[in-house]
Amino acid sequence: SLEEFAATLRPTKRIRSFRLSDRDRQSHKIALLNAQPLPRLPPNNATELQVTVTPLKRGPLRFAGMTVARTDPFGLCRAFVNVPAPQTVLILPKRYLLPPIPLPGRMKYQQGGVALASSVGQSEEFVSLREYRRNFLSATP
Repeated sequence: SLEEFAATLRPTKRIRSFRLSDRDRQSHKIALLNAQPLPRLPPNNATELQVTVTPLKRGPLRFAGMTVARTDPFGLCRAFVNVPAPQTVLILPKRYLLPPIPLPGRMKYQQGGVALASSVGQSEEFVSLREYRRNFLSATP
């Protein structure tokens, strides 16, 4: 029974560091996925199903496929079928839209002449400074 098994794993003088808990079992999970019931299907029919996956970590999330379970007519046991459907999704952190930041990046007339203008950037080497465009990289061919 489960109680006997758990009793054998309780720490004794020889085994102090071993612990059986749900937290240790959950530490390797990278996403939460709940079982989704299917509607009754007649033989040789198909259906579509939407399942919500909640990622727990960033990075690539690789799906090997899915497992479909079917209960017998009496509900006593289930038969499982693995359906291979390899896919990869890249999980990125949540992004927040920031308001535009007014940057002082315009050329101005410098009071003080050429010597002062050379020290602040308005010299002959300085050609121009273009205004920031939000989607510049996505618009370039």
